[in-house]
Amino acid sequence: MLDVLKTIQIDIVGGDRSELGTEWRGIQMPDPYTRLYWIESGSGHIHYNNQDRPLRAKELHLIPSNNSFEYSCEKQVVIHWVRFSATLLGGIDLFAYIDCERKLIPDNQMECKKMFLDLFSAQQSDRKGKAFYSNGTLMQLLAFFMDTIDSEAIQLKLKQQQCFQPVLKAIEQTLADPLSVAELARLTSLEPSYFSRKFTRFFGESPQRYIMRRRINQAQLLLWETNETIQQIADALGFYDAFHLSKAFKRMAGISPSSYRTQASRIGP
Repeated sequence: MLDVLKTIQIDIVGGDRSELGTEWRGIQMPDPYTRLYWIESGSGHIHYNNQDRPLRAKELHLIPSNNSFEYSCEKQVVIHWVRFSATLLGGIDLFAYIDCERKLIPDNQMECKKMFLDLFSAQQSDRKGKAFYSNGTLMQLLAFFMDTIDSEAIQLKLKQQQCFQPVLKAIEQTLADPLSVAELARLTSLEPSYFSRKFTRFFGESPQRYIMRRRINQAQLLLWETNETIQQIADALGFYDAFHLSKAFKRMAGISPSSYRTQASRIGP
């Protein structure tokens, strides 16, 4: 396993076996969670990144975070699913960092099913080590996808990213009081405009947008996992007030914080 992948942090927020019918139809707005589906039987569809992706029995599907996607079922589909975040050092989403297959058919279907059931059992248990057990089981499932990565391409990307490590660490530590581009550039000993161009070329977005996305991702986590008010979340993340957070949130996530919280309460894949 590549050294960078040894820094993966896993946080599972939900999972179950769901028997779904024609009522399973809608649009999932972007959120900071990756989804993993194993299709036990039946069929359905998801659509994201301008591609229609059929869900068929025996398939294992990985749906990366921060993607809006449509989902539907014409008759019936049984899905074993888990919703989680997987981040590398610096808060980088694992599946934004690596390129791997998004659909696989595991050779041992019974083993795959058992891993999902073991994960669900661990999540519902009172055992003190349930996080270690469930995270370890999820890592075994993700290993199916890790086997499809291009190691040389990842090593090259890692080498190119080295100069940004202090920057990413500083961004994560100062989400409530973001640093300026000039301050971030000093961490790399680069001139600000050159730093900004290099950062944008590598991460696909400007430093300012990257920071705002990380702040909104953190707001999404708090909306999902806590009962804090929008004003409390705004205060915690350094926004002027709830209105300022709501405006930035809707611009970045395409939905208001209150609507997102309602959507987050939906139990299912």
